[in-house]
Amino acid sequence: MPSVYALKPAFQRLLRPIVRLLARIGVTASQVTLFACVLSVAVGCFLTFRLPSPRWLLTLPVFLFVRMALNAINEMLTLEFGQNSKLGADLTETRTLSDSVEF
Repeated sequence: MPSVYALKPAFQRLLRPIVRLLARIGVTASQVTLFACVLSVAVGCFLTFRLPSPRWLLTLPVFLFVRMALNAINEMLTLEFGQNSKLGADLTETRTLSDSVEF
């Protein structure tokens, strides 16, 4: 049975031009992760405190797709462009812990 992980190489191929551009202009993997974290908090706060209509919940699949793309971009910048850093490792660990928390 196919899984989402089977789509990963194709997804990365689609993102590769963006990743190359980001690396060329000096964007780091840590900056991508920090942006993803800020974006997550902003979307969460908006949907929690300022939700004008339940229809806004339909934006969640789009946001989650963007968040998945940012995670893939972070991984590709780290692995393909050697952007390993202590901050990046700490951010990844924090993200991994927060992703595993169940409410």
